[in-house]
Amino acid sequence: MVEPTQPLPNSPGAPPPAPVASPPVPSPVASPSTPPPPTPSADAAPKRPDGLADQYWDDKAGVKVDAVLADLGKFQTDAAARAALVPESPDKYTVALPADFKLPDGWQVNADDPAWKAGREFAHKAGLSQDQFAGLARIYVENQIASAERDNAAIADMVKARDTALGANGPARVDAVNNWFKAAFDQKVADQLSKTLFTPDIVSAFEKIQLALTNQGTQAFRQDGRTQGRSDGKPEGWESWSAIDRRTWDLQQQDAKRQGR
Repeated sequence: MVEPTQPLPNSPGAPPPAPVASPPVPSPVASPSTPPPPTPSADAAPKRPDGLADQYWDDKAGVKVDAVLADLGKFQTDAAARAALVPESPDKYTVALPADFKLPDGWQVNADDPAWKAGREFAHKAGLSQDQFAGLARIYVENQIASAERDNAAIADMVKARDTALGANGPARVDAVNNWFKAAFDQKVADQLSKTLFTPDIVSAFEKIQLALTNQGTQAFRQDGRTQGRSDGKPEGWESWSAIDRRTWDLQQQDAKRQGR
């Protein structure tokens, strides 16, 4: 029988198998890391923040923290003081002008003007004090006066041009029409009609109306329903007219007849 020259594994009398070596374990690789920021040297100049005011910066020491805190405290104190001066609500503002402002003669403040309501609301929303509101009131009143003065100047120019166009007796003709207004209507209406006589055409138109009513013997009606008039063709109130008014009226009648009015 043929037998193997080397004993089979695990057979009796066979030597134990040689141990198998484990595979080598790779050594860990160091991961990259961010290098730490460089430590500033003791003599490095401080960096000034953007927008920092000059009074809060020192080129050597940097930000003047004490100055910043001091001004911040003052700002808070001032803001609280201003807030204490603001009225509780818009209607608490008083329509009053500064003590050093004097209204021109013939002027007075109309506290019921709707503009004051808008002004109060704006002042309260803006956090204005009563004194500041009075300053705004002064500006508003000054503008109102200036506007009225411009209007009066424009009216004066129109009246001057009207009288020039009416001729040498232009003012007298206007006075005659105004006297007719006063005789034919109540004072309130007469005053309103008087304010319409801005142009020579308007004056002439009222002269035609006056002449037509006089020539036709038409009696003028008052607002209270009563009638008034004269049987001699003269305007009502003729006796109270001045000599120049009467003469002007006579000239108007003659001029109207010549023109066939």
